[in-house]
Amino acid sequence: MRGTSVPRLAPAKLRGISGYLRREVPKIQRGVHYHRLESDLSQTRTKKILAVLQEPEILAGLASRPVKEILIRRLTEKDVSAVYDYRAESITVNSVRKRGVHLGESFQPGMTGNMSAATNDPIESARRALLQELAHHLEGIGDGGNIMQAGFASPDKRPITQYAQTNWKEYFAESFVAHFAEPAALRQYDPNR
Repeated sequence: MRGTSVPRLAPAKLRGISGYLRREVPKIQRGVHYHRLESDLSQTRTKKILAVLQEPEILAGLASRPVKEILIRRLTEKDVSAVYDYRAESITVNSVRKRGVHLGESFQPGMTGNMSAATNDPIESARRALLQELAHHLEGIGDGGNIMQAGFASPDKRPITQYAQTNWKEYFAESFVAHFAEPAALRQYDPNR
């Protein structure tokens, strides 16, 4: 429009607006969300796996209870996808992903063996394994354990995978992975989610 002057903003205000427009993506930080990271994968592949932790609710949980260490390395037990050590508060993810062992299943709610196997992508399988073990770490926050046990005890529960039928901890962990990897399927399949 002619004759209309556009007010000029001071540089400081412009920086504030551009910061608002460029939403800051939360980032996982050593010393805040975890204490030690070790990986036998390239830095690029390691970052791709850790990217699954960038969700605000995950970062909030980790800020209140950081993981002592995250290890991504080849495990001698070839059929093990990942493991959480409760005493050491440590997550170890097998860096070797084998089709038919750690990945390659099609996802079918209630029928699939486990969530980390329900993909054909080795990086995605490792991400899901990391999330599954992280769920065990987060069990101890607040009243979470009691809520999870009640959900597993509910006669209306429909475990999202075969592994989720094992016990309340695996029910929660597999549902936690599905919440991020297959949220629509989880909402539709399991009323307890």
